[in-house]
Amino acid sequence: STVMHQNDPTIKVFGPEISQFYGLGSGPTDATGKFWMEDFLKGISEYERQHPTLGFHLLDGVSFHRYQFSDARQASALLLSSTSEWDYTLPPLRQLIRQDFGRDLPIAITEVNTNPGSTVPSRQFATVWWADTLGRLMNSQVEYAAFFSAEGVNTPYPLFTMNSPRSIGGLQETPMLRVMQLFTHLQSNVVPVQVQREPVSVYVTQDDTHSTVSLLFINKSGSSQLAQVSSESGFLPIHPWPELQIQLSAYGIAVVTLHRDGGAEAYSYVTPRSGQMTPALAHLVCGNAGNILDD
Repeated sequence: STVMHQNDPTIKVFGPEISQFYGLGSGPTDATGKFWMEDFLKGISEYERQHPTLGFHLLDGVSFHRYQFSDARQASALLLSSTSEWDYTLPPLRQLIRQDFGRDLPIAITEVNTNPGSTVPSRQFATVWWADTLGRLMNSQVEYAAFFSAEGVNTPYPLFTMNSPRSIGGLQETPMLRVMQLFTHLQSNVVPVQVQREPVSVYVTQDDTHSTVSLLFINKSGSSQLAQVSSESGFLPIHPWPELQIQLSAYGIAVVTLHRDGGAEAYSYVTPRSGQMTPALAHLVCGNAGNILDD
C-alpha cells in the first residue's frame, strides 16, 4: 500500500480479499490458526497508529468473497434461509472496523454467488436467493457488491450465457440478470424494515423528495402469497398513498412503486423452472387500483 500510494496518492486499497468469510470468530484461519479477517484488521490498524505521519490510510475498504455453499443443491429451505446470514455477520464486522481503526470503512463483497462450482440449485431457487441476498446487502448498506459472473461460465449461474458453445455473437439473458434489472427500479435511499414476515421478504426504498416509494417483494415459497400495502393517515380519513393488494406468484418477485398523490406501478418477474425460457419483466401501470399485481 505504501509503495502504491507513492506512485498514485489517490489510489484506493481494499483487503484482505480472502476467498471466504464466515463471520468474526468463525474463520477462515491461516496455517497457524489465526483468523484472517481479525488479525489482518488488527495488524493494519496497529501499523497506522505506529506511523501517524503516513499522510494516507493504508486500507480504504474491507473486501472478501462469499459463497455460502459448496453444494448448493441442498434443500431449498436451507438455501433460501441462508440469506439471513448477512444480518448477523456484517454488523459485528463493522463494529470491529470502528474499534480497530476509529473510523468506518466501506465493505466490498467482491465475489458472491450460491456456490463456486457446478453443484448449483434449481434456477428458481437461485434467482430468489440472489434477489433476497441483494436485498439484505442493500439493507446492510454494503458499499460494493460484485456478482460472479457476468458471462463466460455456465455454473454457478451467470448474468448471460451463450446460446450454444458454437454460437457467434448473441448472449442469452438469465434470470439472475432479471434480478439486477428489478433493482434498477428501486429508489436511491434505503428505508430499513426490521420486521420480516416469512415467506415474503420486503425491502423499502424512497427518493430524495419522499414523494416516491418503491417496495421489493420476494416470495420464497412454492405457493402464491398475498401482500397488502397501506399507509397510516393519523386522524385524517384521507392520505396521499394508494392502498394496494399484491398477489405474488410462487417464487415470484415484484417491485411496486407508489407515487404520492399519483397512483402506482409495478415490475414483476415470475422465476422460470429448469428448461423454460427466461421471460422478460412484466410492467403494469396501476393508477389507484386496489389490486395491483396478480401473476
